Amino acid sequence: MSLKFFLKEGKNNPERAKINLRIIVNRQKAEIATSCSIPLTDWDEHKQRSRTSQQVNMELNKLETKVLQLKNILEYEERPISARILMDMLTQKETLHSTLLAFYQKFIDHTSENPELSPETISLYKQTYGYVERFTKETYKAPDIPMKQLDYNFVIRLDQYLLKKGLKRNTVNKHHSRFRTLVNRAIYEGGLDKTPYQNFTLRNEKVDRKPLSKKELKLLTEHELGGNRSLQIVRDIFVFSCYTALRYQDGQDLEMKHIELRDNNQKFKKFICIKQHKTGGDLEIPILAPAQVIIDRYDNEERKITGKILPRFSNQKINAYLKVIADLVGIKKTLTHHVARHTCATTVLLANNVPLKVVSKWLGHSSIRQTEVYAKVYTDYMGEIADELEGKI
Repeated sequence: MSLKFFLKEGKNNPERAKINLRIIVNRQKAEIATSCSIPLTDWDEHKQRSRTSQQVNMELNKLETKVLQLKNILEYEERPISARILMDMLTQKETLHSTLLAFYQKFIDHTSENPELSPETISLYKQTYGYVERFTKETYKAPDIPMKQLDYNFVIRLDQYLLKKGLKRNTVNKHHSRFRTLVNRAIYEGGLDKTPYQNFTLRNEKVDRKPLSKKELKLLTEHELGGNRSLQIVRDIFVFSCYTALRYQDGQDLEMKHIELRDNNQKFKKFICIKQHKTGGDLEIPILAPAQVIIDRYDNEERKITGKILPRFSNQKINAYLKVIADLVGIKKTLTHHVARHTCATTVLLANNVPLKVVSKWLGHSSIRQTEVYAKVYTDYMGEIADELEGKI
């Protein structure tokens, strides 16, 4: 890249001239007029500066420095550099964040400063960024693309790319949902004229998460798991949610200060009292005996350091270990941490005749309609309940 300041004589005043800047990158050039003009006799062609005006020279120095800064930023971000791009940036026809990945990075930086968003939410936006970045570089063979290339075709190709990477439809939809938030921000800031999602419809696949039966929950609880300490800890985290219905993050955030004694007809009962991580709603859950056993089991040095009731494990690791645990115990169902919540609703509560309204409050739902999905799963286990009933009869 090279820069050259030169005079461009005006028609009205032949004795004065406008100072222009020529940017040359790989033999391609672009020119821009500066705000400065001087007498022809005051121009030093060799130095490309005024002979007498320090103010003019300061303006030219600033402009030269600005071009070099823009070039350095483009190099750092591994973005294409041309004379036209640099000129457009100087005239603000193109901004540093008018390309997709640069704008997305700016979006993440701003999001990370928002105290109302959890680290988990920010991490999910970063996860989506990773997929979009790899898709962009692999598909367009460029380190970045202009925001204006975001169209319906881009969304379709991104959708197909995510599915080919082995992601499930509902997971792909979550990435689209987060990416669409970015798109809406770009529209609001004027970087895009319209949404590329206008004619793109997201369709969720129905997921049938089968809860554990009473027999399976008993097998899981009593199995030695080959004496593997990590598997035993993950099993306890899972079983704890089977008796509390706590979501993964709520369980990981739980501290002793969240346990309160409540007067229940003169019988004091321990309750978990927290704000739900997902919804922000208040949650009050009575602690059943199996859950209390796990609380007592981890009353150790780690709790004194972290303050947490349960050991720390990532959701990804828990779900990976649960697959191993299912194989060891002989459970044929697909185990994830969320299955514990379904197990609590179905096997622990509904199967023991706890009213649906109480189950709804236990799970922290805002309406019974949300809880009815668990009641629907519950009907699949009517045969098992009927066998128990026949034994009693």
